[in-house]
Amino acid sequence: MAVDTEHQLVGFRLGAEEYAVEISRVQEIIRLPEITKIPKVPHFVEGVINLREKILPIISLRKKFNLEDVGKINSLRIIVVNLDGISTGIVVDSVSEVLRLPKDAIEPPPPILTGLDSQHLKGIGKLDDGKKILLLLDLPKLLTSSEKKELSELTKNRRDNQDKDKKGDKKMTEEEQLVSFKIENEEFGVNIEEVQEIIRLPEITRVPQAPFFVEGVINLRGNIIPVIDLRKRFELDATSKTNATRIVVSNVNGKTTGIIVDSVSEVLRLPKDAIEPPPPIIAGIEAKYLRGIGKLDDGKRLLILLDLKEILTVRKEDKVRRDEKEPVFPGKKESKSEVELEKAGIKLEKEAETRAKKEEDKKTEKTKEKEKK
Repeated sequence: MAVDTEHQLVGFRLGAEEYAVEISRVQEIIRLPEITKIPKVPHFVEGVINLREKILPIISLRKKFNLEDVGKINSLRIIVVNLDGISTGIVVDSVSEVLRLPKDAIEPPPPILTGLDSQHLKGIGKLDDGKKILLLLDLPKLLTSSEKKELSELTKNRRDNQDKDKKGDKKMTEEEQLVSFKIENEEFGVNIEEVQEIIRLPEITRVPQAPFFVEGVINLRGNIIPVIDLRKRFELDATSKTNATRIVVSNVNGKTTGIIVDSVSEVLRLPKDAIEPPPPIIAGIEAKYLRGIGKLDDGKRLLILLDLKEILTVRKEDKVRRDEKEPVFPGKKESKSEVELEKAGIKLEKEAETRAKKEEDKKTEKTKEKEKK
C-alpha cells in the first residue's frame, strides 16, 4: 500500500474512548512530571513544565472536553505536540499504539459524538472492519485563536525569565529520539527511526522449524511479517500476554520485523552525551545485543539501548528447540510464512538438516546402548 494513501497516527485513550493524532505533529511522549501551576489561565491549562531547559504549557484534554477528572494514575502520559508553532503538552489517560490507517477508512465526523463538539474532530477512523472506532483530533482547531495567543505569551514570559537566569549558556546538545518499552522491570530503548509502528498483539500464526525466539508471523494490512519474542531472545522467563503487551514493528536494513514487548512506555529525547558504553552484561542480557546505557533524571533512571541489527541476526547457535519442532514431510513446499521469515533474515532449518540430525541422534543412541552392554 502506498505511503500517501495512509495516515500514521498515535493512538491514546480518554476514558472509554480511543483517540488519535497525526504522528507528524507529535514531538515526543513522556511520563507525567512535576507541573508548575500558573494563576489566571484557562481552566484546562494544568501549568508548565521544564523539558530539557524548554518551557512547555500543559493542557488537560479531560478538562478541555469537560470530562471527569481521574486524578494521577500511572498510565497518564503527556503527548508533546506542535500547535501552530507552540510546543504544547496534552495530558491523556494512556497511549495505546502507533498505527497506520488507510485514508479511505476515515469518514467525516457526525455533528455530536459522546459530548465532544465535532469542531475538534478531523474524522472517524474505522479499524478491524468497523469493529473499532478511532476519533481523530484536529489539533489546529483544538484551541481558539485567543487561547493559542495566551499560551504563546505564557511560554514566552516564562522562557524570558529562564533565559535571564542562564544568560551566556548557549551550548547546544545533540539529542537522539527513542521509543522506550519494558521487559520485566527493565526499561529498553530503540532509535525511533528503526520503528515503523507500534500495534496491539494480533493473532500469530506459528511457523514450524523456526528459531526458538520466533513466535511466528502476522498479517499486517496484507503484508506477512515475522514476529520475535524479546523475552525468548534474551532467554528470560516467559509470562502471559496482557492488555499492555505490544508489538514494536521495526524496519532494519529494509527488513520489517515485529518485536513483542511487555509494554511501551514513551517516546523521548535523550542527549547523546548521556549515553555510555554498555557493561559486559546487564539485567542478564549480553552486551552484544546492547549499544549503550542512557541516563535520565540525573542518573536515577537507566535506559538500556538495544542494537536491533544484532538482535535480529540469526546465528548458528540460535537452534530450533527440539520440543517445538514439527514433522517435515518429503516434497513439502515452503509456505508463504516460511518464505517471509527467510526474507527477514530469519533462517529456518531445512528438511535435509532435520533428517541429518535425526540420523545422528539414532547413531548416538546406538553407541550409548553398546557401551551399556
